[in-house]
Amino acid sequence: MERTDAEGFVSDFNRTYERKTELRRICGHSFYGENGKKDDEKKDGGDTDEEDGHDYDEGALEYFQIGRRTAFPVSLIEEKRYSYVSDAVVGALCEGEKGFVAERLSALADEDEIPTVEDEPARAVEAALGQIEEPNHVLVPRTAEYDEAVKRWDEEGRLRSLGDESYLRGKEGNEETDCWLHRYDATQEARDAFVLDDRRVTVVQKKGRDTDPPSSLSHAEEYDDLNDDMPLGVYFGNETRAGDDTYDGFLDIVYRVMLSEPVVGDGGVCRVV
Repeated sequence: MERTDAEGFVSDFNRTYERKTELRRICGHSFYGENGKKDDEKKDGGDTDEEDGHDYDEGALEYFQIGRRTAFPVSLIEEKRYSYVSDAVVGALCEGEKGFVAERLSALADEDEIPTVEDEPARAVEAALGQIEEPNHVLVPRTAEYDEAVKRWDEEGRLRSLGDESYLRGKEGNEETDCWLHRYDATQEARDAFVLDDRRVTVVQKKGRDTDPPSSLSHAEEYDDLNDDMPLGVYFGNETRAGDDTYDGFLDIVYRVMLSEPVVGDGGVCRVV
C-alpha cells in the first residue's frame, strides 16, 4: 500500500468519526494531556476541570478500548473510495461509544456513586430531571419501553428536531429542563436511561501518540505515526487475503478509540430504571 493511500484512509475515517460521534455532546470532553478542559473552553481560556466540578488525575483513570476489526477491500483503498463504507463502520463504533458511557454510568449507579430513580420510563425520566440542577442531555436505550416513551413525547409535541438532532422540551414548557435526546443500542450490560449535566460529566480521550498499538493484529508499523494526532486510530494488517467475486483482495483493519471511565461531579447524572 502506498503511504498516501494509507494517509488518505486514516484521514477519511477520522473526518467521518468527527461528524458522527456524539460523545462530546453528551459529556464534557478533553484529550489526554490537555488539563481536563472542554474543547470550547480551551479556545477562550475558560474554566478548568477543578472549577467545573471535576477534580481528577487523568493519568490515574482507567481507559477502555472501543473498536472494531473489519476486512476491507484493498481496491477501495487504492481507488480512494473510503467513504463507500466508512459511514457504516464508523457509525457502529460511535454507537458503541454511547453504550460504553451508559455501561460505565450504570456501574457507578450500582455502587451508589450516582442516584437512581425507578418508575415507568416516561415518569422516571421526568423525576430524574428534577434530580439534576441543570440537565441538558437524556441518554435513552432503544428498547420497546423507551420507544413507547419517545412516541408519547412526540405525540405531546415535546420532541423537537434541529437538523439531525432531537431535543425533549421541558414539561409544561419549562425551558430549564429542555434536553438533547440521544438514543443508544441496549446491551446486556447497558439498558438504563440517564439524565445528565454535561458540565459535570467528563470523559478523557487519548489520541494515537498516547496509546499502544492493538495486540490483536499483526499490523504495518510504518503507518502508526499517521494516528499520532488522531482521536480514531486506524491500523492496517500486514498481509492481504484472497478476494471474492466482487473484490480481488481484503486487508484486515482495526479502528478504535481509547476513552476513560466517566468522571462524574456532584449532581452530574441521575440513572433511570
